[in-house]
Amino acid sequence: MKFLKKFESDTIEPEVGDFVLIKVTGHPNDTGSVIDYENFINSAIGVVVDIYPLSNDIEVSYKNIPENIEPWFSQRNETGRRLVHDRKKVWLRRFDMKRVVGFGSSKKELKLNIATKNYNL
Repeated sequence: MKFLKKFESDTIEPEVGDFVLIKVTGHPNDTGSVIDYENFINSAIGVVVDIYPLSNDIEVSYKNIPENIEPWFSQRNETGRRLVHDRKKVWLRRFDMKRVVGFGSSKKELKLNIATKNYNL
């Protein structure tokens, strides 16, 4: 009788503190700034603040977001703490893990990913 050894699938996922790049296409609340929202999220590098394994979501923080898309972000996490980093506002947004395009421990890797996407390399 043959036995097949099952290997665990080593799915690598981002961890808290990793830099992350998210891909979105549209937003359910269609206001006039959907294109600005898409452009910002698809080209901005965020930092993973929290991971929710039950819902397979991650919470990502961004800095210096445009004012017209501020309503789609929050400044507090679920514990109710107000997050301020370097005296600048930190904006939070929760995403499904499927939307993660790339992640890493340094911004340099992700900036290269954005540059290659912008120039179709």
